[in-house]
Amino acid sequence: MKRISQFVVIDDDLIHNSLCRLVIKMAVGTMEVKTFTHPGKGFEFISSGFSEYTGESSIIFLDLNMPVMTGWEFLEHFEELDETIKKKVGIYILTTSQDPRDRKRATANKNVLDYIIKPITKKTILDILT
Repeated sequence: MKRISQFVVIDDDLIHNSLCRLVIKMAVGTMEVKTFTHPGKGFEFISSGFSEYTGESSIIFLDLNMPVMTGWEFLEHFEELDETIKKKVGIYILTTSQDPRDRKRATANKNVLDYIIKPITKKTILDILT
């Protein structure tokens, strides 16, 4: 992946999205953070916004347990995207699930870089960026 230019948080919990935005801003300052409470809207952003995007890469923090579209379903749709989009996105699962089956399933997905238990920390953000 190239240099990171933005974070995208996809989680149905508004409070968690606000917390992520705050922690990311504390860790890296002015980097852009987009949040989506509806996974479908987040997917639309990724699938349309990145097809013409030639700049740096983005990190997605994706929750697993959401209504309407789960994180698992998001990953299935993501797999169908063009490689030019997928290579510009790093996906990190950010969840409360400590179920070893979820961790195993997520880390077996070639599009998932890591599995992180909520809440996100400044150290985690800095570790991702280095």
